[in-house]
Amino acid sequence: AAEFEGIWDEGASRIARLSDWSQAFEDIRVEVVEWEGPGGETVRGGVYYSQNFEAGSRTLLVWVHGGPTCSWPVLRGNFSNDVRTGEPSFAALLRAGYLVFVPLYRGTLGFGDHWSMGSICSQGGLSSDLGDILAGVAHLRAQRVCGCGPKAGVFGESYGGYMTIKALSDPEAAKVFQCGASLYGYINNRETTLLTGDLTWEQEYVGPPAQWPPLPRAEDCHLDLGNIASPLLLLHGDEDECCPACHSMMVHRALRHRGVPTELAVYPGQAHGFEGGRVQRDVHWRVLQWFLKYLPPTGN
Repeated sequence: AAEFEGIWDEGASRIARLSDWSQAFEDIRVEVVEWEGPGGETVRGGVYYSQNFEAGSRTLLVWVHGGPTCSWPVLRGNFSNDVRTGEPSFAALLRAGYLVFVPLYRGTLGFGDHWSMGSICSQGGLSSDLGDILAGVAHLRAQRVCGCGPKAGVFGESYGGYMTIKALSDPEAAKVFQCGASLYGYINNRETTLLTGDLTWEQEYVGPPAQWPPLPRAEDCHLDLGNIASPLLLLHGDEDECCPACHSMMVHRALRHRGVPTELAVYPGQAHGFEGGRVQRDVHWRVLQWFLKYLPPTGN
């Protein structure tokens, strides 16, 4: 209630006061943290937790936001799931005893052009945005921020879904994360361009899409799926025109063939982002159950 006077209720065409609504989330808190990323860059992020649990060693879940060029205001309201309805129910994860960490890695809006353009031609790199995330996890562990323990999972949607797969397939990052959940991610930039017909993504973030044959790119992770050894949940909409569902299918089949724990849910009629209460509840439940099964919260 101290953050906003109210929110706009589109259906009722009025401002809805938050006094009653916010009381349902009085246990949720967020702390802003800073750390040093690759190249000496200052990186910021938010650590969310529930006060319902005593301080102790807590399992960390890293949420990699999509975009990557999007803003993420560090507000407690973000995790009510009434504000960000298309994302998993973070409140449920927090109340299960997890810490949720949102790193505002290079590429995030709100920190100037230098930062928002910082991952161009270096996406998913240890000296770039993935390195920012790993350095953030190391900082939380070293400083024992909010009781951060040694275990960590990673999850995200769209670009964050890609980063989840990238992290679990990268030999160094895979040492940090023991579990993941990828929501409508992708694994190969040129193939995504050809499947969707959208040339702008590759042109703006990776390189000239006219290059043929495409040069091998460190950003792509389709050839590194054999490195994944941690359980991975994959969720996708079958009408996604930005990140084709077939990429999640390929990851699922590759992991299943190798005996790595994995599940895939493809939602009929869903595009880029999950809509509708029934589908969203199923997504929330699957993400929560996945982490509870393969990376249970500790110290609670």
